[in-house]
Amino acid sequence: MITATYTWNPVTALVSKFFNNGVYTFSVSTTFKNESFPPPAS
Repeated sequence: MITATYTWNPVTALVSKFFNNGVYTFSVSTTFKNESFPPPAS
């Protein structure tokens, strides 16, 4: 699984008052299947 997290601090006080402690945290995750492949023929 891969996860990316980013914390955003809004520049204006008007916007920051809508978020906890004036900070908003984005977090996204994804999973994938890593399949094995046979080695290339020589």
